[in-house]
Amino acid sequence: AVNPLEALSPYLPAAGEWRQVPGLQFDRFGLSDQEANALNIRGSVGSAAVLSQQTGGAYDPEGFLWYFWGGGGGAYGGNEVYRLDLTLPLISQLTRPSVLDATVTLANANTCFAPSDGPAAASTFDGFVWSPATQSFFVFPTGAYCPAGTYNQDTIWEFDPLAGTWDAVAGMIGLLGPVFAEYDPVSGRIYVVEAGANATLRDFDPVTGQLGARVSLGQTLSVGNAVLDSATDEMFIFAQEGVFAISLSSPGTINRLADVPSGFDTASGAALDTQRGVVALWAGGKTVRSFDIATNVWSEEIASSGPTAGPGGVFSKWVAIKEFGIFAGYNNPAEGLWLYQLPTTLST
Repeated sequence: AVNPLEALSPYLPAAGEWRQVPGLQFDRFGLSDQEANALNIRGSVGSAAVLSQQTGGAYDPEGFLWYFWGGGGGAYGGNEVYRLDLTLPLISQLTRPSVLDATVTLANANTCFAPSDGPAAASTFDGFVWSPATQSFFVFPTGAYCPAGTYNQDTIWEFDPLAGTWDAVAGMIGLLGPVFAEYDPVSGRIYVVEAGANATLRDFDPVTGQLGARVSLGQTLSVGNAVLDSATDEMFIFAQEGVFAISLSSPGTINRLADVPSGFDTASGAALDTQRGVVALWAGGKTVRSFDIATNVWSEEIASSGPTAGPGGVFSKWVAIKEFGIFAGYNNPAEGLWLYQLPTTLST
């Protein structure tokens, strides 16, 4: 049988090591400063903010396609979509950035400029999800691009890669970012946890665009990342307040499993190794932490060489590639794609 990931085979890392896939630095493919300035969208960072401005990614594990989008704040205003095809591997820009031809008036009377034909570039945190049921991705955006101030968008957006178009599918209905969002392959729904002093769980149907009612979790949760384990029907949350398991079969049931380690970066990416039953967490550098969901034991692996942490959070720019038993990270715009394999025996 043909291996669709054959092009990655020369770069597979040994156990406990990192390997960089050459030629995939985002800085080589992102919109140039010249183009961004001409569209008045460059902001303070430019297109590198697609990776560096508290953004995630949406990974299609069947097509081996990884989508990136974002910016926001005062950093970058381009809402173009990028795709990393791991079968080639190659990065491509799927859409052009929208013209900022609409205005939003802030509470302080300042004016923000926004596109009329798609979402404003924004931070996504963990609210960026691929839906196999619709063959599209959804973003639950937070702080939109506006050098004059800050505002949050109130719409859940869907992007169809085949058509190359955006669709405003649902109002956020009071949903405030940042959120934790994960797709459940069993129910076909996206489960959304709203962070805050009284975190809530909601379900979103990507086919109908319906956002379910809030279910209180009775727990404070700040920014972090999550994974969904369909085998246990649980969503695992990694935040400053600790590690939590949220039951999807009994909504509202949440159990605190463990503290997070000292110095834990809450913007770490989290990816589930279903074979070993561990969640690997990566903050962008050479160190990878892992959490065993059966024993609630943390491990930490520090490689002798590897990536340099980028300027922003990782979130879902870190995924498991189960076909090889490895993980992929794409976070530092200057370094591009890194592959990692956990050691055979984890340190404790």
